[in-house]
Amino acid sequence: MKLKQTINLLARSITALNAKSDLLVSRQNPGLASPEMKRQLESLFDHRIELNDKNTDVNTLPPGQYVGGSNLVNAPITQMGNEFFIDVSVAKNGDKILCATNIPTGSTWKKVIAHGDTSGLYYPRNWTKVTTETVLWSGMGDVAVGQTLKLIDKWSFYDGLIITYNLNGAIGSVRMQVPRSDFPTGVPSQMFFVGLNISNTLVENTVNIDIAEGYLEKIGESNLKLGSFNHIIANLAKGTAQYNVGQGSFQINNILGVR
Repeated sequence: MKLKQTINLLARSITALNAKSDLLVSRQNPGLASPEMKRQLESLFDHRIELNDKNTDVNTLPPGQYVGGSNLVNAPITQMGNEFFIDVSVAKNGDKILCATNIPTGSTWKKVIAHGDTSGLYYPRNWTKVTTETVLWSGMGDVAVGQTLKLIDKWSFYDGLIITYNLNGAIGSVRMQVPRSDFPTGVPSQMFFVGLNISNTLVENTVNIDIAEGYLEKIGESNLKLGSFNHIIANLAKGTAQYNVGQGSFQINNILGVR
């Protein structure tokens, strides 16, 4: 190669190197990063940053993706294990959006830490659980006392249940959730609900109200049994009532799992 061509090649190489030096370090261009910066990039893109320091305050975390456990301060309070994936995003004005996902259950919470005017803030400023609902069972026929309904998933994956029922044509729903330490899933082993149906035929001396009490219990890991069903027809005009055990038209239409 002639000397002039060699000099021109070296000049172009130096120009290209100077251009590269002004580029931002990225995952696609990690060659310009220092060893410490490369490790940070690997943590951000391939692994979450572990929060091992004692009393780590999640409110003060810079933008990034983290994982931490019992050492976290200001994390959501849960009944199950307290290990979290935490994602922190920061706006130009300094406002933060925090998202925390409980690893054992997959449940997620969000909140905003605002540093400026909050008049237009629509996000929760305290940890608010992002709930999801899953249809665990659905049907249309009457449910008999002693009948067991097979759910499509296990109790331990949910914090509570929403049961939609039909009582003599009146549709209602009830949420069953007991956040106590002796029921870690939030779904108690035994539960009951009350449904009402006011008669749409009002005549002299007749103002009827149907009252239904359904008693449910967990069977195994994913079955729900209607243990008993009480039906009361109360005539408010006359002050009388008829009490029937296990009688009346009663349906469970949907069972939703909430987590």
